[in-house]
Amino acid sequence: MNALFFINPCFPFRRPSRILRLFGAKVGKGVVIHPRVNIKFPWKLTIGDHCWIGQCAWLDNIDQLTLEDHVVISQGAKLILGSHDYKKVDYPTIHKPVVLEQGSWVGARA
Repeated sequence: MNALFFINPCFPFRRPSRILRLFGAKVGKGVVIHPRVNIKFPWKLTIGDHCWIGQCAWLDNIDQLTLEDHVVISQGAKLILGSHDYKKVDYPTIHKPVVLEQGSWVGARA
């Protein structure tokens, strides 16, 4: 789904809300998603009203990611919701939910 619809540079739609909803995302009204956006787990994504996600943004949401209303994620920004516990021998994945509050802006290539 990701390769066909989102990271595909020929993707002609800027409002793919229906596609995201088919895969379990909750998407508000007036959402704009530019081409080549990488969304790892749509079923762990909630997007509020009038949000904007720029070209080549990467949402590596291994946990719940919530974008409240009027959030902007600029082009090339990366939201990586997990890491590893380097203090443990088995190097387990650690993650927690992230909420970007209303009016937040993640700058380009951040």
